[in-house]
Amino acid sequence: MVGIYGIGGIGKTTIAKVIYNDLSDQFKHHSFLENVRERSKDDRGLLQLQEKLLCDILMDKTMKLSNVDEGVQMIKSRRYLGKVLIVLDDVDCPKKLRFLADSPDWFGGGSTIILTTRNKRCLNVNKAYSSYEAKGLAKNKALELFCWNAFKQHHPTDNYVDLCNRVLHHAKGLPLALVVLGSSLFQRDEEYWESTLDRLKTIPLDDIQKVLQVSYNGLDDRCKKVFLDIVCFFKDWEEKIVTKILEGCRFHPKTELKELDDKCLISISDGFIRIHDSLQEMGRAIVREKYPENPGKWSRLWEYKDIESVLTTNMGTKNIEGMFLNMNATAEPIKLHVEAFKNMNRLRLLKVGPYMVRLSQDFELPSRELTYLEWSGYSLESLPSNFNAYNLVELHLRFSRVRHLWEGNMDARMLKILDLSHSEQLVDISSISSAPKLEFLLLEGCKRLKSLPRNLHKFKSLQTLSCTNCLEIKSFPEITENMGRLRVLDFSGTGIEEVPSSIRHLHGLEDLNLSYCQNLLSLPDSICYIGFQNDSFNPYSLKISCPSNYHIMEGRIPSDMFHQSSLVNLSLCNFNFKEAGIPLDNWCLPSLLRLSLQYCNLMEGEVLNHVCHLSSLKELDLKGSHFSIIPAGISQLSNLRVLNLSHCKNLQQIPELPLNLRILDARGSNRISLSSSVLQFHSLIDWFKSVLKQNSWINSVRYPHGVFRNPRIRIAIPKSCGILEGISDQSRGNCLELPPNWYENKDFCYLTIKGNGKQENLGSFSLLSKLCY
Repeated sequence: MVGIYGIGGIGKTTIAKVIYNDLSDQFKHHSFLENVRERSKDDRGLLQLQEKLLCDILMDKTMKLSNVDEGVQMIKSRRYLGKVLIVLDDVDCPKKLRFLADSPDWFGGGSTIILTTRNKRCLNVNKAYSSYEAKGLAKNKALELFCWNAFKQHHPTDNYVDLCNRVLHHAKGLPLALVVLGSSLFQRDEEYWESTLDRLKTIPLDDIQKVLQVSYNGLDDRCKKVFLDIVCFFKDWEEKIVTKILEGCRFHPKTELKELDDKCLISISDGFIRIHDSLQEMGRAIVREKYPENPGKWSRLWEYKDIESVLTTNMGTKNIEGMFLNMNATAEPIKLHVEAFKNMNRLRLLKVGPYMVRLSQDFELPSRELTYLEWSGYSLESLPSNFNAYNLVELHLRFSRVRHLWEGNMDARMLKILDLSHSEQLVDISSISSAPKLEFLLLEGCKRLKSLPRNLHKFKSLQTLSCTNCLEIKSFPEITENMGRLRVLDFSGTGIEEVPSSIRHLHGLEDLNLSYCQNLLSLPDSICYIGFQNDSFNPYSLKISCPSNYHIMEGRIPSDMFHQSSLVNLSLCNFNFKEAGIPLDNWCLPSLLRLSLQYCNLMEGEVLNHVCHLSSLKELDLKGSHFSIIPAGISQLSNLRVLNLSHCKNLQQIPELPLNLRILDARGSNRISLSSSVLQFHSLIDWFKSVLKQNSWINSVRYPHGVFRNPRIRIAIPKSCGILEGISDQSRGNCLELPPNWYENKDFCYLTIKGNGKQENLGSFSLLSKLCY
């Protein structure tokens, strides 16, 4: 057990990541738990960390725990796994170790546990820890890091050598400070550098937060506000979501986020906004700075105890611009006074987690500036009578008890996103007619809602409409005018009986989902013209499924559906093709990429032969079909990457496979015989050859992802292996040959074969460590 300790920003996490990346290939089971301090503030967070740890070391992404004590027992009981590598990053409290990795005895011999912390006492609770203090960079390394950020080269320009040395004196070798200060001075003149150094002179040398704040002070007011919003509310949020919210607050987030990124106050990685803990602490300290003991005068509130204090004592003031009361399983619901928000007339961001407050019927929320409102489990029948939606851009009331949004005709001219999903008491949404800019309308699971606004076509900006499982919606609204922006239309699980011919006006539609509409009798011919406009077309997806016990009427699917150049995704589940009037020949779908025909009772011939001519296909799902042999022509689908043959009970033989296939799933196809599989094994060999040549795909797979199954065989092929020489039944004296130490190689491409859903006994066949070329 190794402990790395030091102040924030010194590089503890970076050191741990380097060690982890260097050692992980020596361990079959490994896990890196980031931000333990931030993520373990309550039992729910600890539980999620335990689940993450178990998912990683067991390679089981479905692991769920009921409580932290169960998690402890589950972790300790996995000693049989052998040695593991675990990193616990940013642990702030010794007692948290008791729930994650309290002792090396919890794991097999040879295990390595690495802990990073600012609190050296975390290392004193267990004598097994050897400690390492992360120290500041040596001067030459510090200068190089600073220069790469200040000058985009490894050394200073001639006029700035002395200025650089003075900055290094204040940064004290701290990598984070060197990066932030260097970025803030990039392309600045000498006068600006001198001004920055003057400010640094007033800061004690050991006050790293004040050193970092110098960069913050150089921002304009708009960037400062965006930075504080991020440190208080939006750390690790998706950039797209944050951008929409900030746009609603009349910022220009593309400009401000780029400025913050350029100055290394935030980073945008994989579409998410990241920020170093020390910078987050600095930003939150700025919010508290003027009134450290009076949260009612802060600009932003994010901690339960501060929010509770403000709301229960009516201490809120006009200073408050944002309040995020996230779910806390151990906290008592806050009972709100009628006027709890009365003085917060500049409140623009409000988020309330489920079951976090208790409301009275005369509750008030008067802020005209409110831009973003998210209130899960909102308990009243409508929003307050004095609610003002004039500046509201996003409204999220998931799992609420609202019957209607608000009284009267509310001006909601700025509203773009309305999410009322799973509001089971909702019966009326006619009030949204005052929201002409609406882009997303999400009504999933609103079981009592019976209709949509008749003037739906007036919402020219609408992009997504989801009514999934709105059981009482019986009619599909008429679309009397062009709605060119509507991309996603989801009526799956609704009670609609027909689709109007006016659906042809949805020229921009990309995804139409009519799955499991039990009362749907037929589709109009005009559905075949979705996407067409001015002799051009937009590619779109169509999903239609029926319950397995539902009798499908003839003529249900227009025959022209199978002659569309615009169709890229088609899902037809639980269909009997003959009864549905689906043509069995002459399919012409030149753009089709994904085809799902799950449980369509497909037999040999008929549809299958025509599917084999869909040369553009990348994914083919034939789950639950009744055929015993697949046409050999499937090997001609050169673009096919995914083939699902699972639960094809009569399937006896796997044919020659397309060389670009990457995922083959035949689970539950229990009649595949070993002899017939062997006859076709040469095609699998060719498949393996093509896979092995494409290391980029192999490196992305660390766990069985695509599978081929047979009652007695498992094959695991390491990246470094050559070509398998042969495979057959062990009873005939043959064996599977694999390279030496194949079981220690982490870069496995897996091909797994099972029968009847049970794991086979690995002792039923031999594995010879013989290198194959």
